[in-house]
Amino acid sequence: MHEDSANSQVFGVTGAIRFSELEGGSWQLELDESHEEFGTLVVVQSWPGGDSSPPSIIGDGSRVRARVREAAAQYGIAMAPGPYVEVVEIAPLG
Repeated sequence: MHEDSANSQVFGVTGAIRFSELEGGSWQLELDESHEEFGTLVVVQSWPGGDSSPPSIIGDGSRVRARVREAAAQYGIAMAPGPYVEVVEIAPLG
């Protein structure tokens, strides 16, 4: 966990965006390949610009390329087995 996520290393990943309705709902990114820092699933804590929802061009099931970093706070209501990340940049694939 990082005290200041703005200074955390940014990683490039690809995968599929999923919305889980469990416990109030959370956006997750299922990674195409296991990542040494994150595993295969991450919970999105914030989107570019600090938004709590994905950009309008990204929806549940969208395949994306993203740049993410570990979020400073690794807690929340999401019932998902992955770490929390901040999405720095995101774009649809294909």
